[in-house]
Amino acid sequence: MQSSAFHRPRWRLPFVSLLAAICLALVPAGSSAAPISKNVSLLAHFNTYSRYSACWSYVHHDGREYAVLGTETGTSIVNVTNPAAAYEVAFIPGLTSIWREMKQYRTWLYVSTEALGGGLQIIRMTDPEHPVLAGTYTTTFNAGHTVTVDTTRALIIVNGTRMNGAPTGMRILSVANPESPVDIGGYTADYVHDSWMRGTTLYASSIVTGIMRVFDTSTPATPNQIVSWTYSGAKTHSGETSKDGRYLYVCDEINYSTLKVFDMLDPQAHPLIYETTVNPLSIVHNVHVKRDTAFVAWYTEGSDSSTSPTRRCRRSGVTTTRTPPSRAATTASGRSRPTSRPGPSSRATSSRASTSSVGTPTTASPGCASCSRAAPPSSART
Repeated sequence: MQSSAFHRPRWRLPFVSLLAAICLALVPAGSSAAPISKNVSLLAHFNTYSRYSACWSYVHHDGREYAVLGTETGTSIVNVTNPAAAYEVAFIPGLTSIWREMKQYRTWLYVSTEALGGGLQIIRMTDPEHPVLAGTYTTTFNAGHTVTVDTTRALIIVNGTRMNGAPTGMRILSVANPESPVDIGGYTADYVHDSWMRGTTLYASSIVTGIMRVFDTSTPATPNQIVSWTYSGAKTHSGETSKDGRYLYVCDEINYSTLKVFDMLDPQAHPLIYETTVNPLSIVHNVHVKRDTAFVAWYTEGSDSSTSPTRRCRRSGVTTTRTPPSRAATTASGRSRPTSRPGPSSRATSSRASTSSVGTPTTASPGCASCSRAAPPSSART
């Protein structure tokens, strides 16, 4: 499709990089399947490497946008400022692993990997056309699963860390000196697969025990758990809040799971007020919120669900939906249902960003490889 079909909003949309990265990263090698989508335009496609893991965006202070792709042998950085003319600017080698995650802090990228000895790579993006590997942190862990960033307080949280195979918990690093991180605290009582920081409140997903945890990190050296809870079928893979902090969206990486919405007005009560799925046989994996839109990644499905008839983007692996929805929207392939009272009203939207087919829809999936290995030995679990 021509680039003219891409309607750019008046405000910059960093998720252009993120969703373009999903497009670039998730199409299997040699795949010739045509994209099946609605309100989403394919503007570029790269498939240079054999295997991919995660992706994120890097937005430079002058507005240039980059997709950052985790591959089996390192990190690919692609300029997507003009998505129709995207190009790779650098490849930063790393130890071989199918797990690689990354986040931006100012003009640096922090990249974790499950490869023992791989540590936390620090990529300097002062000149984003010529990225430089500035260093690798291996002091208190030499492997980690996911990365969370607190830009306000210059903190990097590395989840699911290990030192030579031994679990070392969720580690909190100060990056006041961005190229010389200092470990200032952590949490080791349970395995944390992923986390999300809002202000000084950290939402931690303990996938092994199926527990969602909320911490007060006003004192980062000693995170204080405010509340934790579980529920039937919980496999808490990831979560993120609405921009006002009122609602928490949780993804359970397990067969027949739903995207769940918890009302966090009273954290101690945290009622489950809404659930949604685009296909009962698919698995919800990750959610990221941009303004009033949640971008939800499913194993085999994607849709734009709202109070109007659900718009469905089958096989895109990306879902967009206004958040939180006010009532159930139903399609032939999926269902949404409120579990208590509805949230505030919502409107239909489209993603207006790049995506592509990620393969053929399947029946119930056993769980993704990138998370099945992340669980620590049983002796390290609570």
